[in-house]
Amino acid sequence: MGIKERRINKLIALFNEREVLTVEEIKEELEINDRSVKSYIGFLREYGIEIIPMNKRYKAIKEEKLTGNLINKQELRMMKIMLTVSENSGCFDRKSLVDNVNKSLFDEESVSRKTIERAIKSCEEKKYIYLDENNKYRTSIVTDSFYFTNDEDIFKFIELCEIYKVSMPFYKEVNNLKNKIVTQLDYEDPSYNIYCIGRKYSEEAISKDIIRQFESLNYRKKAITISYNSKIGELTESIQVVTFLYNWEKDKSYVIGMVKDKLYFIDVKTIISIVPSDLENEFFNHKETLDKLDLMFGASLDEFYEVKVEFVNTFNIKEKVTRLHKHRKSSKLIKDGDKLIYSDKLYGIYDFARYLRSFGSYCKVLEPVELKDIMRKTYEKILLNYGEIKNE
Repeated sequence: MGIKERRINKLIALFNEREVLTVEEIKEELEINDRSVKSYIGFLREYGIEIIPMNKRYKAIKEEKLTGNLINKQELRMMKIMLTVSENSGCFDRKSLVDNVNKSLFDEESVSRKTIERAIKSCEEKKYIYLDENNKYRTSIVTDSFYFTNDEDIFKFIELCEIYKVSMPFYKEVNNLKNKIVTQLDYEDPSYNIYCIGRKYSEEAISKDIIRQFESLNYRKKAITISYNSKIGELTESIQVVTFLYNWEKDKSYVIGMVKDKLYFIDVKTIISIVPSDLENEFFNHKETLDKLDLMFGASLDEFYEVKVEFVNTFNIKEKVTRLHKHRKSSKLIKDGDKLIYSDKLYGIYDFARYLRSFGSYCKVLEPVELKDIMRKTYEKILLNYGEIKNE
């Protein structure tokens, strides 16, 4: 393992131990300079670890310990060999396998044929691959290194593929393998992406226990009877689950589903128990409902509005509004002189008004009248708290 991999592994271990690290601590522990600190933080981000800068400090966002050690180049070569053989079973002899693998190892500046041959030999010794009667390589299926997998494991692999980045090794091969699994096993992609309001969640928004419970009851095809705590006490409903939703601002996750003809939002933290139901689920990933969720500003489906707001175009305001625009599919943002004009189509006008209040006098509602009234009443109440202003 090279010095780069050792430093990355050490940085992962440090974040697991302390969570927040200063720039000076990283420099001292890894024996690197300021510029290299930024590079190594960038390496962690490429591997899917979210790191937040905090005034010469860095914080790792995580729920559990950061996973694993980075694999070394020899292991990467063996992975590439196994993926190549599995995708081209019975096609390559030793020479053509070496040629194919050599061309695809673009992440290494130079690698000799002997190095690849040694990696092939390691795969053979471990009985991952073998030469058939035609002297062509195939992957081994009679080996302790391969085992039967179940639907839960398949789903985990598919879910990981969704967040696997283009910059990661063998991106194309991994996604090709995913597509083959889905096709050959006639496996229905669960479409388990959690809908997010605001930024994408960086931690696991819904606990593994909740996920396992819903999966065990086949919630995509059957309704689920959920008992949960509400403002009026404990309630029990038979709900046809549409999807799960995460509200970044409130840091809350919800089960979204239909009860008769009404859409319910149930905070997962309020759930007491879930049990199976004989009722069919006709609303899982219901397109019309999902389209509405895309337009929600908060966890609310109150009246629909088209809004237009004018913002002062200063650096910090521009950064915040641009971030909002990035996370809203239906929004538009244009520059008009020293102003920014933000327009959007949304449900949840009161949630949107609460967001606008954080800008104070740096924003002005242009449309609709209903939103203007909400903002006006808010500031009238604030003025009343300070008494009536009289002209002297």
